[in-house]
This record gives sequence, C-alpha cells and structure tokens, in this order.
Amino acid sequence: MAAVATTNEAEKAPGAQRVCLVKAWSEASRVAAGGFGAIKNSDSFNWGDAMANRTGEKIGWIGGWSGAFLWVVVLSIVFLFQRKNMAGCAGLGLATVAAVVVAIFAPWRHPRTPLWKLMLPLYAIVAACVVWAVLAFGVDALREEGVSVGSFALVGPLFLPLVTAGRQRWSDREP
Repeated sequence: MAAVATTNEAEKAPGAQRVCLVKAWSEASRVAAGGFGAIKNSDSFNWGDAMANRTGEKIGWIGGWSGAFLWVVVLSIVFLFQRKNMAGCAGLGLATVAAVVVAIFAPWRHPRTPLWKLMLPLYAIVAACVVWAVLAFGVDALREEGVSVGSFALVGPLFLPLVTAGRQRWSDREP
C-alpha cells in the first residue's frame, strides 16, 4: 500500500515542481508554435528541434524590439484621446514601420550580416520616434518640465547592444 503515492504526495517529491514547470513550458511552446491543435500531440515535443530552430532567440528578437516600440503605441493612443490626431496617427505609423522593419531585418533572414548592421535601421527608427515625441509634446512643454539636452544622455545605455553584439552573426551559432 505504501508503494502507491497519491497525487499530492508525488507533487511534494523533490524535483516535482521543476518537472511540472518543464511540462507547462513545453505545452506553451507547442501552443505558440502550432496553435491549439498542437496540444493533442503533447508527447511528441522534442526540445532538440526547438533548440535547432533557435526559437528562443527568434522570440527574443521579435519580443525585445516590440517592447522597445511599445511606448510609441501607448503614447500615440494617449495623443489620440487628447485629440492630437496628427501626432497620434504619426506615432501609430512609426510603430507600424518599426514592426515591418523588425521583421525585415531579422537576423535569421540575413545570417551572414553582423548583428550591429541589422540593428542600425531599428535604432534609426527609435531616434525618429524620440524626435516625434519631442515634437508632439512641444519643445516648450519639455522645457517647462525641466528636460534638457543633458537628459538625453541617459539613453546612452540603450546603445550598448550595438557594442556587445559586435561582429556576431546569426550564422556564427549555427549547429
């Protein structure tokens, strides 16, 4: 009788939480990769395939750059609610252009190009978005808030990926 463990006792066993997390992650990965129909084949997931496809790096590129432009979408919506339709629409346009450029300059589409070269157009769009925000708020409004040219020096760390990526290319890490 003691050899049969109940569900609660099995969950309390050492490492059981880790196994549950791995199973949950694999379920989420299948749903993301193949839609809800992929859940039916829950025993067929192969971590080796996911690593060979470099799915995590692809999610990181798309998710990271999407997050970098999320503020533009939010600020555009705020401008639209404030009836600053021109600024709001321009911001949504910039965010749309950014989404397209993120997809076009994805490193797996240009595996032999150094990453810093692929990031330059995206950083140019970030700079354009900053200029858009300054113009939309108005230079006088920024001066009233105490924003100076020196304040923009605080964005310096945003450019560190250009340095840390260096000459790395997508093809450098191919299996």
